[in-house]
Parts: sequence; C-alpha cells; structure tokens
Amino acid sequence: MTTKNSCGSHLIFKIVMIGDAGVGKSSLFFRVRDGQFYGDNMSTIGVDSLSKTFSVDNVKVKIILIDTAGIERFQTLTSGFYRNSHAVFLVFSVDNPVTLSNLIVWNKDVCKFAPEALRFVIGNKHDLHCGLPKQTLEQVAYTIGCECVFTTSAKTEY
Repeated sequence: MTTKNSCGSHLIFKIVMIGDAGVGKSSLFFRVRDGQFYGDNMSTIGVDSLSKTFSVDNVKVKIILIDTAGIERFQTLTSGFYRNSHAVFLVFSVDNPVTLSNLIVWNKDVCKFAPEALRFVIGNKHDLHCGLPKQTLEQVAYTIGCECVFTTSAKTEY
C-alpha cells in the first residue's frame, strides 16, 4: 500500500513471522527492534509487534513486524494476524531439520489466511554452523511456493 503525505511518499509493509517455538523468531524481532541479541528470550505469548521506519532511496519505508507464538495453542489467535499481510517470514532453525519440515504445515495457514502475501523461508541460527544442504532448503521453499530462502543469525548479525 502506498500513501502520500506532506513529506512525500512512503510505503508501509506488514510482515508476519511464523514457525515452530524455539526457532528464534523473537531473537530476530529483538534484533530489528533493539539492534541487539538477547540470549534469554522467553516464549512469545500470543503476538508481539513493532513499527519501524527506514529511508530507502529517499522514500520512507515503514514495516510493521509481527512476532507470533510458535506454540500450537496460540495458533487460533495468531492466524488472525496473517490477514492483510504483505509478507510472511516462515522461520526455521538451521540446527533442527524438523522445524524446516514443519514449515509445510505452517504454510497451510498462510494459504488460508494470507494467500496474496509474499512468502520467504528464513533459516535462523546460522552461527551454529549446522546448515542443511542447500538443495533441501530449496526443495521445501519450492513446495510451499517461495522463491527466496535466506539464512541468518540474530546472534551474530550474519
């Protein structure tokens, strides 16, 4: 969505992070919010959100980032936040292949509640150097309709 104001144009993007508990969604969230890593994150209860504005090529870009709980009992609550999302970050932990496989299940909610959203597969905890083969990542991304796969580390700013 694009809006204009007296300062010029700006873009607003709503981005939702989903994935299993413990994959580091909150660590990524805090890295964006505070610019640092906290090693003692507690599980997110429901959702947490932030709004942050950047300037890109003289255009103001505002993101609304939503960190969802990865615990099944909160999925009914968090699925409502998918609606009207521009993008969904499907996050897994590179040291736990099950969390990558589970993205296929998480993607079913994306298809149901935010079918128009762009989807990105993000492997977190790259600092642990327990990477899965690139072909495996690409296969899962292809299965859920993503063209982009990234690996990162909230801890080391990789």
